[in-house]
Formats: sequence, structure tokens, C-alpha cells
Amino acid sequence: MKPSRFFLSTGAVLLVLGLIIIGISFIMGGNWDETLTFANISNLSEYYKRNDNNELDSDALIWAENEKNIISYDFSKEVIKNLEMNITNADIIIQHGDLFSVSLENIKKDDISCKVTRSGTIIIDNASNRFSIFNIFRRRSFINRGTVILYVPEGLKFENIELISHTGSLVTEIPLHAEKTELETESGSISIMELYSGKTSITTASGIVYTAGALHGKTEVKCGSGAVEIDIKEDKETYSYSADSGMGEINVDGFSYTGSKKLTSGKTKDNNIRMNCGSGRIKISFE
Repeated sequence: MKPSRFFLSTGAVLLVLGLIIIGISFIMGGNWDETLTFANISNLSEYYKRNDNNELDSDALIWAENEKNIISYDFSKEVIKNLEMNITNADIIIQHGDLFSVSLENIKKDDISCKVTRSGTIIIDNASNRFSIFNIFRRRSFINRGTVILYVPEGLKFENIELISHTGSLVTEIPLHAEKTELETESGSISIMELYSGKTSITTASGIVYTAGALHGKTEVKCGSGAVEIDIKEDKETYSYSADSGMGEINVDGFSYTGSKKLTSGKTKDNNIRMNCGSGRIKISFE
């Protein structure tokens, strides 16, 4: 073999091996952004520009990591208007706190995106990958199930709330107030202690969703083979409902309906609950 051909072949092999090592490193949790610096923000006028002017990435937030494998992010509550959480396999807890902050326990910083947009939306996401070319190989998830704790100052009211827990659990220990709310789980569980919402969407495949409170305006409930339970803390006479049921069960204020049925309470009122049940169970109760 000629020397030139030998060196070319060797170089090609080394190049391929290098690309493979980089790919494996990324899949196992590598990060292209290690050279980014960290900036402290107290309001959106000091937003940190990175990639575009629309988002404040987690690298631009106040964060600290201690030896107990806990990472925390602090936010200025004055800028937070909307909440979006899209989490795969993790336990999520929402509770009161003096500051609006997020604590990650047993979760690597590079395995989750935690940011706030210029419009005031806090996004906590580990279910989608910012590098779309790698989505087919790596979906952001927790190999070891960790915990996400969101601390919300008392009395804070959101414009929009979107809580998605794919296969993990989500529990709130405080009342949530929002103009619009979306709750969704695949095979996980969501338990909202109190929810006061102007428009609500609840969706589950084979998971479980529970909430109590007041669901004003239009409420859409979709249940596959899972279960949804809603405890309305208001008079039944202020609500109307309609339902389509497959092979599942629908229970409204103590009256149970099973099998393939179409139900309606009569005239549609301002507070209306629309239910679609496959083979699961939907239960609605009133105070």
C-alpha cells in the first residue's frame, strides 16, 4: 500500500471514530454550551441574548448546585405570567415559597431546560430536545427518576398554565389560579389540590388526573383508558355538561352511566363541562 493511501485511510478511520465518540457523548448527556457564562437577572429588561432575542435560557438564570446533587433556579415573580411544564419520568411537586424558584433533585443540569421567555412564560422541559437533528436518537428523559420542585409565591395568579407529566407524577400542595389551564398525562398521574380556572382542558391516555376547585367557562375532558376525577366546589346549578362514552363509565354527582351513551344536562350554561370517555372512568362531583 502506498504511504499516501495509508495515511488517507488512517485519517478517515480516525475521523469516523471521532464523530462516533462525539455522538455517544451527546447522547449520554454531553453539552455544547459549556463555554457559556452565567448572568444574574432580576427583570426582563436585563435579558440575556443567546441564539435569539425571544428566550432567556437556563444558562442566563440564577442557579446554584451543591454537593447534595440539588440544582436551584430563582426567578423574579414580577415577570412570571405563564407556566409550562413538560416532563417525562420524574416526580413534580408544586408548593408555596417566598421566591418563585425551581429545585432539581437528582437531575443533571444538562438533562432539563429551564428558562423564561420575554413574554413572561417559565418553561421547564425535559421531554423535547433543542437539537432536533438528534431527536431520533435521544429524547430528553431522566434515566434515574428525579424530582422537580416548583416554589410559587402565595397569591400569584397565572394567565396560562400547561402541565404535562408523561409517565411521572405531579402533585400540587397549593391552590393554582389561571385564566386558562391544560393538564395532560400519558400513563402518569396528576393531582391538583385546588384549581381555579377560566378555561380548562384535561387529557389522559391511561393515566390518572384529579383536581378540585372551580372550573369556569368551557372545560374539555378527554379520557382514554385512564381515570379523571373533578370535585367542583360550587353549586351544581351553575354548571351544565355533556358527554360521549364508549365502553367506559361516567359518574356525575352520584349518577353513574356505563357503556356507549351520549349524555347532556340540558341547556348549555356559561360553565360547561364537555366529556369524552373511551374505556376509562370520569367522575364529576359538586359541593
